Amino acid sequence: MGAIIRDDKGRVLLARSIQMLGIFSVGAGEFLAIREGLKLAKLYNWGVNFVEVTSSRVTSSFYGVDLPLGFSKLIAVDIKDFLLDAGICKVQAIPKSRNSLALKLAHLAFSSVREFLWLDSSLVVR
Repeated sequence: MGAIIRDDKGRVLLARSIQMLGIFSVGAGEFLAIREGLKLAKLYNWGVNFVEVTSSRVTSSFYGVDLPLGFSKLIAVDIKDFLLDAGICKVQAIPKSRNSLALKLAHLAFSSVREFLWLDSSLVVR
């Protein structure tokens, strides 16, 4: 899974790559990435204005359309709580080409059992 937090100018403030064990759908993976990104933003006390994902189906679930089922539903409920606490009301879908860094981080997670966290140009490996 890959998660990125950017500032209002698009600069990367934090990037994370972590391997999540288990078998789940692409949609569930997107939900997990959103949740992990929001948890990191909360940990560092950073305000979040909006969330971007590559799945329009995941996006529509936050607006009451195409609601997730099973495992994804549990994660979506958790995320909605984060969104409400942070005052975030915008979740938008973007093309994969605009989210290539997160996709590369997700691929990195598949090739390593370590967690990678980049914060202000510094690499932290766990």
